[in-house]
Amino acid sequence: MTHQRISKQHTSKQHTSKQGFTLIELLITLIVGMLVISAAVSVTIASNRMFRVDRARTRMNQDLRAASDLVGADVRTAGSYLPNDGLQPVVVRNGNELEIRRSLLSTQLPLCSNIKGGSNADVAFISTNNKNDLDERPECDKDGRDVDGNGRPDDLEEWEAYRMDTSVNPNEEVSVYIWPSENGNGEFFVYDDEDGSNQHVHKAAGKWQNDYDFTDKPNMYVLEMRRYQLSDDGILQLIINENEDNPLNLVNNITDFQVRAILTDGSVVTDFGDGLDNTTDKFTDIASIEINVTAEEQVSPDQLVSRELNNRFFPRNILNF
Repeated sequence: MTHQRISKQHTSKQHTSKQGFTLIELLITLIVGMLVISAAVSVTIASNRMFRVDRARTRMNQDLRAASDLVGADVRTAGSYLPNDGLQPVVVRNGNELEIRRSLLSTQLPLCSNIKGGSNADVAFISTNNKNDLDERPECDKDGRDVDGNGRPDDLEEWEAYRMDTSVNPNEEVSVYIWPSENGNGEFFVYDDEDGSNQHVHKAAGKWQNDYDFTDKPNMYVLEMRRYQLSDDGILQLIINENEDNPLNLVNNITDFQVRAILTDGSVVTDFGDGLDNTTDKFTDIASIEINVTAEEQVSPDQLVSRELNNRFFPRNILNF
């Protein structure tokens, strides 16, 4: 009897164990599993969002720093090799445009004959034999510029050597800036040859834009003009030598680009340089140039990342003026 009871109890326990989980247990397990999965998904989404934000911030920081370093290097070298003859090394326009000018050669060539705007004249005279003209502009005497006595003006020899240096000018052509014209402006032209008389340099092609009176004492410079500006579609651009058709795009997603000149008297101006002439705003009045750049990037429909960089730079060539 006892044996039968024990056998029945054992059979009953086996039957119960084979029934599995109850419905309540399954529901609890399902809920716990869903909570775990939901938490894991939330962590993954948050981590992914944080990764995208950090990546955007890092990218913007690198881009802004690179652009700032480039602007800073240009500001520091503004005015290199430029004589104190009125050509403005730094121009700030409307608080959102910065133009830097520097000469690539230590010499400038004088313009020694008038040029008519709209003409196709293919030369620019750098000397004259006319005594009256020499009285008006003594630097047009080519013999007076022939210090080494080889029959050629030293400044023209420097220009020719630079033009013929194919490591710098593969096509043996140089972009030259002439200034000032009768309306105060200047223009670039391509210088590609000299003549045997040492009287002029050759202009490759095109019409002259402005009238130039040699009595206004225009000079020709192997000038590099670098302009920073913000495009309409939010790109910080660098335009070299007024080549508007081929801007260099530096940084995308720029929402603001501000430039200010901090002057030695403590004042802050958003317009400096008065175009080209430095007779009103003097280069030596600048204590520093302040640049502020703001960038934004939409990393997700509800996440906007913004970065801002502010720097001040000193045009060190002021010390030479």
